[in-house]
Amino acid sequence: MSAATDVDALRRMMPPPESGGRTVDWDGMAQSWSRPFPLDYQRFMETYGAGVVGDVLVVVAPKPKAPLSEAGWDGMVEETGNAEDVWADSYKTPNWRGRPPA
Repeated sequence: MSAATDVDALRRMMPPPESGGRTVDWDGMAQSWSRPFPLDYQRFMETYGAGVVGDVLVVVAPKPKAPLSEAGWDGMVEETGNAEDVWADSYKTPNWRGRPPA
């Protein structure tokens, strides 16, 4: 998903919950994580909120970044740590070596 039309197409295939999505302070989240969140994730959260899609895909809610020792298992902090570990251990072509995950 990258454009409004992508989310609109998803809405036709998977109607959002009646309770609606989730309001998020995206500027505050971007400041906490030192990077902005993707626009398609923002739109998805605003339309659907966090949850599970088809008992297969878990979409975690954004939460301010905190050390894992303080955050405990809160979804986003732990899953980000998992992704960073996988990135650190993954083979990278020369043009990606030394670059942090985007």
